Amino acid sequence: MMYTLILSFLAVTLTTSAQASASAPSQTTNKACMYTTQPHSWRVLDSQHLVLWGTSQQDIYLVTLFTPISDLRSNEVLAFIDADHNNILCGGGVDKIAAPNSKTDPQPTNIASMSKLEEPDLITLGKQYKLQLLSPARIKALSQSADQ
Repeated sequence: MMYTLILSFLAVTLTTSAQASASAPSQTTNKACMYTTQPHSWRVLDSQHLVLWGTSQQDIYLVTLFTPISDLRSNEVLAFIDADHNNILCGGGVDKIAAPNSKTDPQPTNIASMSKLEEPDLITLGKQYKLQLLSPARIKALSQSADQ
């Protein structure tokens, strides 16, 4: 009985893990970094994830916060905190993001991971979160180049 229970648990865990990795964008690393002077714009996906653009439209990151900020979507102001004073924001370290106008979670939270994204990843995330993360013209250009 115990052996069957353990096997069932492992099967469910492996299946869930495989499904999660299959739907994840092709991120290059979870410890990507960007200079603190570069956060140019962002788009909140949910209370724990956001897409962060640098000064170049090719400089795109998926940021995962260590703890969620429940009203992150309604906050227009974010603070990027370089806690180790090395002039870069990185995932998996001490750097933080805060929503100072948050009514529920104004305290900074660590950046759990930061992954570099490519434009096709934005299309995938846009479909997953039902958001437009690229301009319609850029999506059309990418789909035309993929067809060729």
